[in-house]
Order: sequence, then structure tokens, then C-alpha cells
Amino acid sequence: MTGEVQALRFSRERFALRTDDHIAYGKLVAAAAGIGFLAHCAAARQPGLRGLLPQLRIPPLPCWLAVHREIRSSHVVRRVYDFLAREIPRRLEGLQA
Repeated sequence: MTGEVQALRFSRERFALRTDDHIAYGKLVAAAAGIGFLAHCAAARQPGLRGLLPQLRIPPLPCWLAVHREIRSSHVVRRVYDFLAREIPRRLEGLQA
């Protein structure tokens, strides 16, 4: 295996179990409901998980931090937003494998 991601196309019907809830998804993988792809930061919080294809590197995906325009001008919201914008990248950086 070269470590490159190759696209495979599967319809939803080919999966016995699926969810769009990333928290439920991580718990299902941790409960051995099947094989799944988790972000390093999510997998690190699930004891007992191990990498199946550690040589496979999936390109990083963008993450957007958004706030509704109706509350954007709130000082409290702005402080929380600024904290998240500063701390999320810093903490994720330490979890890179």
C-alpha cells in the first residue's frame, strides 16, 4: 500500500449501521460495532482503539468556526469565539500522529 487515499464509491444501503452524529459514531466504533474512520483527536479519547491502517494518511480537512450574525456583536460571544479560534488549532496540533 502506498499510503495514498483512493476513492471507493458505496451506496448507503451497503452499510448495516451509519450515523451522521460524530459523537455517536465514535462510540459505535469504540463499542466494536464496526470499522470506522475517526479523527486522531477523537480516537485518542476512546480507550482500546487501535489504528487499522496507520500508514494510510487522509489529507486534513478544513474546519470552520461560525457564529450567527445576530449574535456576532455580543462581547461574550466574541470572547468565546476568539478563545475557540486560538485554542482549537493549538490543542489539535498536539494530537497529530
